[in-house]
Amino acid sequence: MAFPNRPRLLEPNVERVVYSLGIRKALGDLGDIAYLRRPIAVLRLPKGADEKGYLDAAAMMMLVAAPKQEQARVLAPRRDRRGALNFDEIMLEVAEERGLVVLVDDARNIPGRLRAAADVVADIAPVSAVDLRTAVEQVLGLSLTDRQARRLLTLPLDVMLAAMRPGRSVKEIVNAVRAIDVVSEQSGPDQSGPRLEALGGYGEARRWGLDLAEDVAAWRDGQIAWTELDAGLLLSGPPGTGKTLYAAALARSCDLSFVPTSVAQWQATGHLGDLLAAMRASFKMATERAPALLFIDEFDSIGDRARFSADHASYSTQVVNGLLECIDGSSRREGVVVVGATNNPDAIDPAFLRQGRLGRHIRIPLPAMEDRATIADTYLNGALSAKDLREFAAATEGMSGADIEGVVKEARRRARRSMVRLDGRLLQASLPPALPLVGHERWIVSVHEAGHAVVGLALELGELQSVGIVPEVRATQTSAGGAHFQSVPKIVRSRQSYLDEICLRLGGIAAERVFTGSVTDGAGAGVASDIAVASDMATRMVSEFGMGGMLRHLHAPGFEERRQLRIQHREIEMEVASLLSEQLERAEVIIRERMTVVDAVARLIVQEGALPGTVVARLMSAGEGEAK
Repeated sequence: MAFPNRPRLLEPNVERVVYSLGIRKALGDLGDIAYLRRPIAVLRLPKGADEKGYLDAAAMMMLVAAPKQEQARVLAPRRDRRGALNFDEIMLEVAEERGLVVLVDDARNIPGRLRAAADVVADIAPVSAVDLRTAVEQVLGLSLTDRQARRLLTLPLDVMLAAMRPGRSVKEIVNAVRAIDVVSEQSGPDQSGPRLEALGGYGEARRWGLDLAEDVAAWRDGQIAWTELDAGLLLSGPPGTGKTLYAAALARSCDLSFVPTSVAQWQATGHLGDLLAAMRASFKMATERAPALLFIDEFDSIGDRARFSADHASYSTQVVNGLLECIDGSSRREGVVVVGATNNPDAIDPAFLRQGRLGRHIRIPLPAMEDRATIADTYLNGALSAKDLREFAAATEGMSGADIEGVVKEARRRARRSMVRLDGRLLQASLPPALPLVGHERWIVSVHEAGHAVVGLALELGELQSVGIVPEVRATQTSAGGAHFQSVPKIVRSRQSYLDEICLRLGGIAAERVFTGSVTDGAGAGVASDIAVASDMATRMVSEFGMGGMLRHLHAPGFEERRQLRIQHREIEMEVASLLSEQLERAEVIIRERMTVVDAVARLIVQEGALPGTVVARLMSAGEGEAK
């Protein structure tokens, strides 16, 4: 990295001035950097220092104090993607007839040839209270006491220096830094909460985390290099699925310091420079506490460069590039795992998901019944029987891990106030109010789910695992039932396979139309509803996959973007509506041909609540035999 003959003048600010004072002291008898001729100086940066900040400070010193033809070159070794240092450019400059200053972060990295050529190898001292007072007075005109300067130096240096803006008082600077709350105060691994081994409901993410824990242990034992670890992860999932809980538990299982932050905390600092400084401070803290896990919540708030509007493109692009630089920098340093979390992975710039950054993306769904029982048992510390846990899990369909934690807290509160033991009945009583699914509504929902099951089996879309309804519906639930198929993943898919899946999605509403002559709102309630998912799939077919009436490619990466595409392009909306109508008619034909089977399945669901897929398959086989 080199900054010779900068085309723009670097204005003095507190950061550059205070760093320049440290550089002058390190040069000692060689004098001012701007007037170095032949001598070569190698300066070691303070531990964890901002290399770019020191390079800017050195460049400012030259531009301010020396003519261009007399300026020394200030260089730092380049790093490749794997973190290895390259001194080739520096060694070529050693033979030049002007001064050379080389900034390095570790004396062990200095090649023998450079060390032999250097006239001085010296350390740049960490920022002192005296230097900070001098810089603040020169730039801001503020007179700091020694006590105030020392107090400021206890704060994260990058953030503190970025907060020193013209017009701010010392108190305002301190308050601005403290408001960031970049990381928690803990300085080492926190073992006060659950480990990943004790958590349920995380599936692939849990397996990935336990593998990482084994790799971290092997790295500690010297068996593998840090570069062999898969140390970047993006977690996505609905709100409340426990992404923060997972990250903290992963840190405990790996015996890593947990450093939590969020994009919102960075954005709260104000100006672009403050935001970038807060971002770098988070990564710096993780590096200082290594081995550590840096958890970045609300990752989608950073955005995607392909979607930025013209008004804010420059600002937002600098934020994206700044975070990419930080992540690439952390990958060069041993002992830092980076985990990002988002509710909207489609809004994230693809550059973050490349290998070596957040190279693994795992979606965390809402927990299944067995997982809900495990989550409740974790929060209850084993206080309830297996029977009580099963009953609780059955009553919490559609709830997230955070929802379950809230119910357990409410149950504990009630137990304390009533001075009774927390049991299964009290836990059930702490659930949000529910409406029982009975009578005609129970029949309609059973017909709806039976329609999905029969259409899916008729189209041979996979193995039906189960079909059923819930006994009661709470505000947290997004569905009153479901038909669950297991299918074989495909590398490429035909147009017909997409049409079959849309037909399956519309099987429920088709059954309602055939059996009742009307429809309820269950097929269209929310973005995960049957109609919403079918519309989204049809949109991709006609706008992106070349499977519509006109060959086109309009890429829209997320659900909301594809909804906007239908609004903005009436021809796409019309073609999507036509596809849905065709597949709804097709589903109705399948239902009418198998009305006896659908009726039998629906009646069993009403009685039993849930059926294994094998029962429905046997009824289908018997019905097909009778039809023949």
